[in-house]
Amino acid sequence: MAGLAGARAGIEKAGGTDTATLHDALESVAIDDIKGHVAMRKCDHQAVQGGFMVKAVKKDGVAHPVPEIIASYPGEKTTPACNKETFED
Repeated sequence: MAGLAGARAGIEKAGGTDTATLHDALESVAIDDIKGHVAMRKCDHQAVQGGFMVKAVKKDGVAHPVPEIIASYPGEKTTPACNKETFED
C-alpha cells in the first residue's frame, strides 16, 4: 500500500513500532495519495483504491505521449469482495 506513506500512517495509528500493535494498525490503515483514497481491508489485506483509464496523447512541448485520464472508477469497482479473486466468484 503506497510504500512509505502507508507505513508512516500505520506507525502513527499504532503509536509506535511495537510489532503486534503495528500489525493490527496496518490491517485497517487508510491514506490519501496521488491516486486518491487507499484503504487496507482487514479481511484479506487488499488495498482498495480507485482505478483510472487513460489514453496517450501528444502535448505541445513534450517529446513523448502523456497520459490523459478519460475515466475513473471507485475502489469498490476495481477490487473484488473480500477473499474473492474475481467479481464473479
